[in-house]
Amino acid sequence: MPSWPLHLTADRPQESSPTASSPSGEPAGGTESKTTLPFDQTRPVARLAAASSDIFADPIGTGPPPPQIKQRKDHPAPRVGINAKGPLQTNKFFSNFFMGKQTSPAYLHPYSVYWAKGSGDTKSYGLAISQIEANQRVFGETGPNGAARYFANPSGIQHLCLSASELGAKTVLTTDQMSAFMGQISFRPKEGAEPCVQFHMLQGSGFITAIYSNCQPVLETAIGWKTVTKATVQPKPGIDKYKLILNNGQTWLVYARPSKGNPLDLQVANAHLAGAKGAFTGIVQVAKDPGQGEAVYDKACGAYPTDMALSGSVQGARGTYSFKWKKGGDLNAKLVMFALPHHVSSFDAATKAGATPVKLQTTTKGIATAFLGDEWTMVEDRLPISMAFKPWSPEKGTINSIPDAAKAVIREVALREAAQDVSKQSDQNSMYFSGKVMLPPPRGQPPFPVEMAELANLLLTGPLPVRFDSLLPARYAWRQGGRSPLPAEVDHGF
Repeated sequence: MPSWPLHLTADRPQESSPTASSPSGEPAGGTESKTTLPFDQTRPVARLAAASSDIFADPIGTGPPPPQIKQRKDHPAPRVGINAKGPLQTNKFFSNFFMGKQTSPAYLHPYSVYWAKGSGDTKSYGLAISQIEANQRVFGETGPNGAARYFANPSGIQHLCLSASELGAKTVLTTDQMSAFMGQISFRPKEGAEPCVQFHMLQGSGFITAIYSNCQPVLETAIGWKTVTKATVQPKPGIDKYKLILNNGQTWLVYARPSKGNPLDLQVANAHLAGAKGAFTGIVQVAKDPGQGEAVYDKACGAYPTDMALSGSVQGARGTYSFKWKKGGDLNAKLVMFALPHHVSSFDAATKAGATPVKLQTTTKGIATAFLGDEWTMVEDRLPISMAFKPWSPEKGTINSIPDAAKAVIREVALREAAQDVSKQSDQNSMYFSGKVMLPPPRGQPPFPVEMAELANLLLTGPLPVRFDSLLPARYAWRQGGRSPLPAEVDHGF
């Protein structure tokens, strides 16, 4: 199997930049030189992962980028407040915490969270938390087929805000750690101050967990609460519980576990704010109870996820992959994590055993179900390993016999596609759509042999995306530690 990138041949020159590094690790300077394709075939730009029981254990490639991708150490979209070391994660669910004004949401499913930054009805400077129900959606006009053209979920609703009395107009939000599945953010009273409250952002979190460090917790709501009630019996030794009934009828639960010092003592100031009487060090967790959830949350309170590891293996047509969470707080408690429908449909028996009756709506992923457990295992029993270029379906496998009428239609369409100017069509301002144009359907595969003119033109002329010289060219963002199209373009995948 060839390593990436493919070694294409072209007969016209184009720009590339040196990829040598200075002793400091930054790209070396120097003028750009003219080179011609083919790509450097002697340079190992990637390697295949060694055989392993974990198919995610080895990286696909660890070498520098090919010379066709120029390097730069900055990025036109500034990354704000990042203290994390090493390569920076890109295109992550938590990226809004270090992009722009740092106030756009992170969608954790089922909760969405964002830095309130003095906005909204609460004027909070803490973390705003929202969970949208299906009846809150807004639908667009109905199309010819009877379906709505679009739907939108409301944003900016501050069901609850986790903040502190020390946070105000000088508050600074930093991202102190990040991995493929987690971003740790800190709220600091001012530039250079120690964190007052921190959060580990992981998708599927059953609780939104705030880690306070010697400051006064504040809970705020834009909805207003009817009642704030402290439980007379602790769900676990050392953990206090409060039940919040909001004016919209929703029930939210608050759990507080001190790591040292005094327990949390919330005092209601008004219909929108409750604050601690004194400084608190420990965790405060909040969760929405849709009904039948209190016993589940009581069992899981005190523990929270701090990161996640992905592993997987394949044997024949059976594939298995697992999510295993690291956790903080009460290490003896099982985590409560929300699974999406496609997770649940593939769970093995051990994971299914952790199912609970707690279900919450997500914005775009259907109904999420809460499961108790520190690890999920998902199994796919019918991997499409027999799929080739001929028609194929999971039920029937490869279909070798196709009616002549169908062949004629396919051939007609394929010929029309082969006559198009792929180089011109692939010169767009998006590598996403350019790539779709560059990925033609299989040519010359029986039973539909067609002319190879289009593919030959694609290889010989070197379309712009292959040469990394399109309208939005790719550049290796040295500070990011990975590839980044510059200027930044919208990602259409998930």
